Amino acid sequence: MSGIQEDLVQFKIMMLRAMPFYGDIMTKLSIVEYPSIPTAATDGLRIMYNADFMKSLDVAERNFVFMHEVFHVLLRHTVRKKERNPKLWNIAADIVVNDMLKHRLEPNMNKAGIPFKAPKSGVFAEVTFSESVETIYDKLVQDNAGRKESDNRVKVRDRYSNYGKSSTHEIISRQDLRPEDIVIKIGDCEPGGDCLSGKYHSASELLDDDKVREILAGLVREATAKDNVGRSATGSYFIPEPVLDITKGKALNWKSILKKYMIQRQSDDSSYATPERKYIHMDLILPGHCEDEETIEEVWAFVDTSGSIATEQLQMFLRQLYVIVKDCGCVLNLAYWDTKVTEVYRGIDRAKDLEHSLPHHSGGTDINCVYEWMVQEKVKPDVLLILTDGYYGYLRDEYRSAKLRKNTIQIINGTPIVTDDILAVGRVTSL
Repeated sequence: MSGIQEDLVQFKIMMLRAMPFYGDIMTKLSIVEYPSIPTAATDGLRIMYNADFMKSLDVAERNFVFMHEVFHVLLRHTVRKKERNPKLWNIAADIVVNDMLKHRLEPNMNKAGIPFKAPKSGVFAEVTFSESVETIYDKLVQDNAGRKESDNRVKVRDRYSNYGKSSTHEIISRQDLRPEDIVIKIGDCEPGGDCLSGKYHSASELLDDDKVREILAGLVREATAKDNVGRSATGSYFIPEPVLDITKGKALNWKSILKKYMIQRQSDDSSYATPERKYIHMDLILPGHCEDEETIEEVWAFVDTSGSIATEQLQMFLRQLYVIVKDCGCVLNLAYWDTKVTEVYRGIDRAKDLEHSLPHHSGGTDINCVYEWMVQEKVKPDVLLILTDGYYGYLRDEYRSAKLRKNTIQIINGTPIVTDDILAVGRVTSL
């Protein structure tokens, strides 16, 4: 066994102990040496590496490269490419993966004592949670309009976000982590064979997206079962939303959930807590009129302005929310927040008022500011909607209320990972 393979075995063991979800995935993926591959690559289901390239890295950088390829596999970047430009698509995929590894997984690795750091070469940019590989690809196409296919120079932004300014710089694509390698034609190539000849077909080309998804979903289900993450997912370390979502059906739609919830609350004017007395002598216990304040008068929507929701999405959400609230005869109130509640619009009566009810601030994210503001203003929503990307920090114990949680619907922009912290806030739906 070579030194690289020994280090890989040790890496798998450390991952099984500290991060069993990823450790289990890595033990089931085929990770093998292929001399004809210049650096490291994946065809969507298998991971290949060049031993000489790996020897040029230290152990921490090797671990980063292995996880880089694992994330490409789990995020199905090869099959999601479809007919897009391979070079730009793979750079977009690298930007997404490297950002996840460097900013979200590396702190967990360091905490667990696992050697892990980014190599000096690679495509790195700041990425907000609302940016998918598809949206970054579209921006790369826009920034590189007119570029010749033979030109290895590619313009890349230093920041991909719907908010704020960013600058661009050029990279030579072969100096990064070999972006074109994630769609390499590998197929049934044997170790030591000529995998770059084009004579082989990649496994992901032989299998369609549904089949690849099915295979990966099976791996993820087994890994989550062993990691005991179950429905509340993840444990204490980062797992991308689409990875766990691959095992689930469609996310709950916020509009249908809100309508159902409001109709049930509005119509629930009877309860067994106050049985109908006139039937008791007949040994019949029927629900009587409920005196509880179950009617909904005010709906509060708090919108996260940290950069996770595009203006078009927000406008569509507000129009749809306005119609639902008005159909139920309720008052709509709207507020925006990042690390504090910045703008408040009470009693929106007309649809055209929505045009003047948009945010003008953006910053960090701290969900506690919403609850702190409600306490200060003595606001007690009959229904509380929180539109966010789901990455808003830890809700302090002082704001954890079973009654408020029951009346709260979270609307997540993107595919949410339903952790215990998120469930502590309220029901989870998708935008």
